[in-house]
Amino acid sequence: MIKICNDIFALQTPGSSYVFRVTETGRLEKLHYGAPLGWNEATSDELIAADCAAMTEKREFEPGNVIAEDAQH
Repeated sequence: MIKICNDIFALQTPGSSYVFRVTETGRLEKLHYGAPLGWNEATSDELIAADCAAMTEKREFEPGNVIAEDAQH
């Protein structure tokens, strides 16, 4: 199954799930790869968005050698 919810893309097989999103700056961010998340065609976009918000990396500061976005992002 492939499910698209706004900027979130979920690919699922019986044995695994791969979920990523497009960030505000257009970069791809992997949110999950591994065991199936249990979503199906009937899973609401609101539930998927809430689950993905919990999976999104939270940053208080940019550590070490990473790409820093401008102040707007």
